[in-house]
Amino acid sequence: KDIYFIGDVKMSDPEIALASDSLLYNTNSEVATFIAPTTIKTGNTISNVRSGYYDLKLKKAKFGGRSIIRDSTSTIIANDMVLDDKTGYGEAKGNVQYKDTAQGILLFSNRVFFNKTKKNFLATEKPVMVVVQEKDSIYIAADTIYSGLMKDLERIKKGYISEFDTVKGTTVIKIDSLLNTDSTVTTKITDTIIVTTPIVQKAELKDSVALVQKPVMPTKTKNLLAIQTKDSIELAVKDSSTTNKTELVIKRPETETDTMRFITAFRNVRIFNDSLQAVADSMFYSGVDSIFQLYKEPIAWSKGSQITGDTIFVYTKNKKPSRLYVYENALMIQSINEKNELYNQLRGRTINGYFIDGQLDFVKAKGTAESIYYAQDNDSAFVGMNRTSADMIDMFFANKEPKKVKFTSSVKGTTYPIRQLPQDQKKLPGFQWHENKRPKSKLELFL
Repeated sequence: KDIYFIGDVKMSDPEIALASDSLLYNTNSEVATFIAPTTIKTGNTISNVRSGYYDLKLKKAKFGGRSIIRDSTSTIIANDMVLDDKTGYGEAKGNVQYKDTAQGILLFSNRVFFNKTKKNFLATEKPVMVVVQEKDSIYIAADTIYSGLMKDLERIKKGYISEFDTVKGTTVIKIDSLLNTDSTVTTKITDTIIVTTPIVQKAELKDSVALVQKPVMPTKTKNLLAIQTKDSIELAVKDSSTTNKTELVIKRPETETDTMRFITAFRNVRIFNDSLQAVADSMFYSGVDSIFQLYKEPIAWSKGSQITGDTIFVYTKNKKPSRLYVYENALMIQSINEKNELYNQLRGRTINGYFIDGQLDFVKAKGTAESIYYAQDNDSAFVGMNRTSADMIDMFFANKEPKKVKFTSSVKGTTYPIRQLPQDQKKLPGFQWHENKRPKSKLELFL
């Protein structure tokens, strides 16, 4: 049953094409064993392998020898891989590298579970993800990293209850309200359906509903239903007195959620960027709004400033931090003289920080805000410490240092001479300096 093919080997069936210099094939099991560098094409996927086998009957494969799998938007490289072409699921082990060329994302890990059809993956064993840009890329490390397409996010939140290829759990809606809400569709419902194709300009197609009409057979309408699914809305007209059926499928236009990614990271999350560094227990990032959401004891650093709170949102623009929002127990600390325990501090229920070219420019604290600010003269000598509370406090920065503080409403404060600082007034409630937790370089994340 074993046959050796040697020299310019080519094999194909309706779903797979294979080319190699040499190949071992078993006619009984329909398993092709690779004994030389081999190229496999299945659908839009091309695999380059050095060793392993492919089961043509079950459409399952095992690759070794640093194999590569490519499709139109992604590439995965690993020492060993197993793959099920029927479901799209696979596992890669050993110095895994994953690249999403469409979104500019790189992943390095020792073990990755993936689905090449749905474009999602789960990385474990020291994963590091890189959001690539020309300068100042963002590096993310955690115990576990998961990423998928935004269009699948709702299904993931619900625990994969629904299936893409079924109408289970779909909603039956009234056709009148559906069509009346879309100004591009003119419909008259009597005994038959009359559909007028919308007249729209090309610029309007992105936000309009595109109509694809199936052949309409004359019939008397008795029951009119619309079944809404994830990708389309199917209209069905049924009549118990006839077998004729009228159908209209309204296809939804492709949106950016069909290609944009989300990223979730769990346990020991560390983020490094030249402009901003952060740690947290867990993180969520959306490619649609470009917001990093940090949860459970998050800490963020920007140059000489440390920011803590219950939850931190980092807004990015062109993959650089543009705004930072801290929810509850927000505290910003800036080291002035760590040896003598001199720290500028700003505290509030919430803190908003704004960046210009990656530099912290302006910070606003709201809700029982408090600040400690060390004033300096023109020669940079300390002249005193000001401790003030107010409903709102604004702090303005220049050259990475605070230059002006503005207090608004219910202002109460005291200024102490620099040589008469009370020790119990030098720190705001919740003060903790976490410089030892700060990622110092991108290489540190790979250790």
